[in-house]
Amino acid sequence: MKRIIFVFVLTVSVFMTSGCGGNELDAMFNRIEDEENVTMVVTMKDLPLFGTIEFQTLIDGEKEAHTGFMTDYYVFTHEGERYRLDEDETGVWRKSPYEETEEDAEDDIEVEDLDASMFEYDDGRYVLMEEYYETVFGDDSLRELEIEILDERMIMYTTTVSDGMTIYTEVEFKEIGTTEVILPDYE
Repeated sequence: MKRIIFVFVLTVSVFMTSGCGGNELDAMFNRIEDEENVTMVVTMKDLPLFGTIEFQTLIDGEKEAHTGFMTDYYVFTHEGERYRLDEDETGVWRKSPYEETEEDAEDDIEVEDLDASMFEYDDGRYVLMEEYYETVFGDDSLRELEIEILDERMIMYTTTVSDGMTIYTEVEFKEIGTTEVILPDYE
Protein backbone atom coordinates (compact mmCIF):
# COMPACT_ATOMS: atom_id res chain seq x y z
CA MET A 1 0.00 0.00 0.00
CA LYS A 2 2.93 2.34 0.73
CA ARG A 3 4.06 1.92 -2.91
CA ILE A 4 0.54 2.84 -4.13
CA ILE A 5 0.59 6.01 -2.03
CA PHE A 6 4.16 6.73 -3.20
CA VAL A 7 3.16 6.44 -6.88
CA PHE A 8 0.20 8.77 -6.28
CA VAL A 9 2.29 11.35 -4.39
CA LEU A 10 4.96 11.17 -7.09
CA THR A 11 2.39 11.65 -9.83
CA VAL A 12 0.90 14.69 -8.11
CA SER A 13 4.36 16.11 -7.47
CA VAL A 14 5.47 15.67 -11.07
CA PHE A 15 2.16 17.08 -12.24
CA MET A 16 2.43 20.24 -10.13
CA THR A 17 5.82 21.20 -11.55
CA SER A 18 5.95 23.75 -14.32
CA GLY A 19 9.16 22.94 -16.17
CA CYS A 20 8.69 19.51 -17.69
CA GLY A 21 9.32 20.05 -21.37
CA GLY A 22 7.26 21.07 -24.38
CA ASN A 23 5.22 24.24 -24.82
CA GLU A 24 1.95 22.30 -24.71
CA LEU A 25 3.02 20.51 -21.53
CA ASP A 26 4.30 23.70 -19.90
CA ALA A 27 1.00 25.42 -20.75
CA MET A 28 -1.01 22.59 -19.15
CA PHE A 29 1.13 22.57 -15.99
CA ASN A 30 0.89 26.36 -15.72
CA ARG A 31 -2.87 26.30 -16.21
CA ILE A 32 -3.38 23.75 -13.46
CA GLU A 33 -1.02 25.55 -11.12
CA ASP A 34 -2.76 28.88 -11.77
CA GLU A 35 -6.28 27.45 -11.42
CA GLU A 36 -5.55 25.59 -8.17
CA ASN A 37 -8.37 23.15 -8.77
CA VAL A 38 -8.45 19.87 -10.62
CA THR A 39 -9.92 16.39 -10.53
CA MET A 40 -7.47 13.48 -10.60
CA VAL A 41 -8.66 9.96 -11.37
CA VAL A 42 -6.04 7.34 -10.54
CA THR A 43 -6.38 3.86 -12.03
CA MET A 44 -3.95 1.12 -11.01
CA LYS A 45 -4.06 -2.04 -13.13
CA ASP A 46 -3.12 -5.69 -12.77
CA LEU A 47 -2.64 -5.58 -8.99
CA PRO A 48 -2.41 -9.00 -7.33
CA LEU A 49 -5.56 -9.79 -5.33
CA PHE A 50 -7.22 -6.52 -6.40
CA GLY A 51 -7.05 -6.48 -10.20
CA THR A 52 -7.85 -2.88 -11.13
CA ILE A 53 -8.54 -0.21 -8.52
CA GLU A 54 -9.56 3.38 -9.01
CA PHE A 55 -9.64 6.34 -6.69
CA GLN A 56 -10.30 10.00 -7.20
CA THR A 57 -8.98 13.20 -5.67
CA LEU A 58 -10.72 16.51 -6.17
CA ILE A 59 -8.70 19.60 -5.30
CA ASP A 60 -10.44 22.96 -4.88
CA GLY A 61 -7.98 25.43 -3.39
CA GLU A 62 -7.65 24.50 0.29
CA LYS A 63 -10.27 21.71 0.12
CA GLU A 64 -9.75 18.14 -1.07
CA ALA A 65 -12.09 15.17 -1.46
CA HIS A 66 -10.61 11.67 -1.64
CA THR A 67 -12.82 8.77 -2.73
CA GLY A 68 -12.28 5.25 -3.86
CA PHE A 69 -10.25 2.27 -2.84
CA MET A 70 -11.30 1.44 0.75
CA THR A 71 -11.58 5.05 1.93
CA ASP A 72 -13.51 8.27 1.54
CA TYR A 73 -12.37 11.39 3.35
CA TYR A 74 -11.92 15.16 3.04
CA VAL A 75 -8.98 17.41 3.91
CA PHE A 76 -9.33 21.16 4.35
CA THR A 77 -7.65 24.19 5.85
CA HIS A 78 -9.42 26.43 8.37
CA GLU A 79 -7.71 29.39 10.02
CA GLY A 80 -4.29 28.10 8.98
CA GLU A 81 -4.80 24.58 10.36
CA ARG A 82 -5.26 21.40 8.28
CA TYR A 83 -8.10 19.02 9.17
CA ARG A 84 -9.38 15.68 7.96
CA LEU A 85 -13.02 14.60 7.87
CA ASP A 86 -13.87 10.91 8.19
CA GLU A 87 -17.32 9.36 8.34
CA ASP A 88 -17.90 7.17 11.39
CA GLU A 89 -20.01 4.02 11.52
CA THR A 90 -23.16 6.06 12.30
CA GLY A 91 -22.76 8.24 9.21
CA VAL A 92 -21.53 11.32 11.09
CA TRP A 93 -18.52 13.14 9.65
CA ARG A 94 -15.87 13.78 12.32
CA LYS A 95 -13.10 16.39 12.16
CA SER A 96 -9.58 15.62 13.33
CA PRO A 97 -6.22 17.36 12.90
CA TYR A 98 -4.44 16.37 9.69
CA GLU A 99 -0.69 16.12 9.63
CA GLU A 100 1.52 14.86 6.85
CA THR A 101 3.54 11.96 8.17
CA GLU A 102 7.31 11.83 7.93
CA GLU A 103 6.91 8.87 5.57
CA ASP A 104 4.67 10.97 3.27
CA ALA A 105 7.20 13.81 3.27
CA GLU A 106 10.01 11.42 2.28
CA ASP A 107 8.03 10.38 -0.81
CA ASP A 108 7.59 13.93 -2.13
CA ILE A 109 9.58 14.94 -5.19
CA GLU A 110 11.26 18.30 -5.08
CA VAL A 111 10.35 20.59 -7.98
CA GLU A 112 13.97 21.60 -8.44
CA ASP A 113 14.78 17.95 -9.27
CA LEU A 114 12.80 18.20 -12.53
CA ASP A 115 13.84 19.89 -15.74
CA ALA A 116 12.36 20.19 -19.23
CA SER A 117 15.40 18.43 -20.65
CA MET A 118 14.33 15.22 -18.87
CA PHE A 119 11.45 14.67 -21.33
CA GLU A 120 11.31 13.80 -25.03
CA TYR A 121 8.23 14.12 -27.24
CA ASP A 122 7.46 10.83 -29.00
CA ASP A 123 4.32 9.71 -30.83
CA GLY A 124 1.95 12.13 -29.08
CA ARG A 125 3.37 11.71 -25.58
CA TYR A 126 6.01 13.36 -23.40
CA VAL A 127 8.35 10.59 -22.26
CA LEU A 128 10.73 10.83 -19.31
CA MET A 129 14.16 9.78 -20.51
CA GLU A 130 15.45 6.63 -18.83
CA GLU A 131 18.55 8.26 -17.35
CA TYR A 132 16.25 10.38 -15.13
CA TYR A 133 14.15 7.57 -13.66
CA GLU A 134 16.15 7.29 -10.46
CA THR A 135 16.40 11.09 -10.16
CA VAL A 136 12.62 11.43 -10.26
CA PHE A 137 11.65 8.40 -8.15
CA GLY A 138 14.65 8.30 -5.82
CA ASP A 139 15.16 4.59 -6.40
CA ASP A 140 15.18 2.11 -9.26
CA SER A 141 11.44 1.29 -9.22
CA LEU A 142 10.40 3.47 -12.20
CA ARG A 143 10.25 1.75 -15.55
CA GLU A 144 8.27 4.31 -17.53
CA LEU A 145 6.66 7.75 -17.19
CA GLU A 146 4.69 9.24 -20.08
CA ILE A 147 2.35 12.23 -20.29
CA GLU A 148 -0.35 12.72 -22.87
CA ILE A 149 -2.42 15.87 -23.36
CA LEU A 150 -5.91 15.44 -24.81
CA ASP A 151 -8.06 18.55 -25.26
CA GLU A 152 -8.71 19.93 -21.78
CA ARG A 153 -7.19 17.03 -19.83
CA MET A 154 -3.89 15.33 -19.24
CA ILE A 155 -3.10 11.67 -18.62
CA MET A 156 0.08 10.39 -16.96
CA TYR A 157 1.11 6.78 -17.42
CA THR A 158 3.65 5.16 -15.11
CA THR A 159 5.06 1.70 -14.81
CA THR A 160 6.88 0.86 -11.59
CA VAL A 161 8.26 -2.31 -10.06
CA SER A 162 8.10 -2.86 -6.31
CA ASP A 163 9.01 -6.10 -4.54
CA GLY A 164 8.88 -7.91 -7.87
CA MET A 165 5.38 -6.61 -8.63
CA THR A 166 4.79 -4.45 -11.71
CA ILE A 167 2.31 -1.60 -11.15
CA TYR A 168 0.69 0.17 -14.11
CA THR A 169 -0.88 3.49 -13.20
CA GLU A 170 -2.88 6.03 -15.18
CA VAL A 171 -3.69 9.41 -13.69
CA GLU A 172 -6.18 11.55 -15.55
CA PHE A 173 -6.25 15.26 -14.71
CA LYS A 174 -9.54 16.84 -15.75
CA GLU A 175 -12.08 19.52 -14.86
CA ILE A 176 -9.19 21.95 -14.61
CA GLY A 177 -10.42 25.23 -13.20
CA THR A 178 -13.95 23.90 -12.61
CA THR A 179 -13.52 21.26 -9.89
CA GLU A 180 -15.60 22.09 -6.84
CA VAL A 181 -15.40 20.45 -3.40
CA ILE A 182 -18.32 20.86 -1.01
CA LEU A 183 -17.52 19.70 2.52
CA PRO A 184 -20.19 17.70 4.35
CA ASP A 185 -21.61 18.89 7.65
CA TYR A 186 -19.37 17.62 10.45
CA GLU A 187 -18.87 17.56 14.18
